[in-house]
Amino acid sequence: MSSSHYTHGTSPAEQQRLTAMNHLLNERFLAQAALAPGERIVDFGAGLGQFSRAMAKVTGVPVVGIERSNEQILEAMRQADAAGETHLIDMRQGNAEIAPLTDGEWGHFDMAHAWFCSSTSPIRCSSCEPWFAPCARAGGSSWRMMTTR
Repeated sequence: MSSSHYTHGTSPAEQQRLTAMNHLLNERFLAQAALAPGERIVDFGAGLGQFSRAMAKVTGVPVVGIERSNEQILEAMRQADAAGETHLIDMRQGNAEIAPLTDGEWGHFDMAHAWFCSSTSPIRCSSCEPWFAPCARAGGSSWRMMTTR
């Protein structure tokens, strides 16, 4: 993994803060995503996996959550287990630059989501596109990228 600074802390107190924040924001973000049943999603920077699981509940398809912090992955899976939702998420350690996807997964997703992005647009992220675009289906409007921040 990159040696850059991890934006959010991984202490139990910070994970509780992030959990509370996610509960407040995820419903609004889900409405913005306009997901459809059957869509496949890869979620970069999945953190505690709460938004990934929420998206999977809408689509009915497990979301691949990519997260660089092993501590966040462990807590994401603990929370998913406590909620009886481990079947909704496939957490993997990695990042947008080094996505842990198999050859068969590249180009197989309908949407690539990233929580943080250095773009002025809340939906499109041209600076991240070189990293996520290969993950999603090319052509038409069947795939999209979404960033929330």
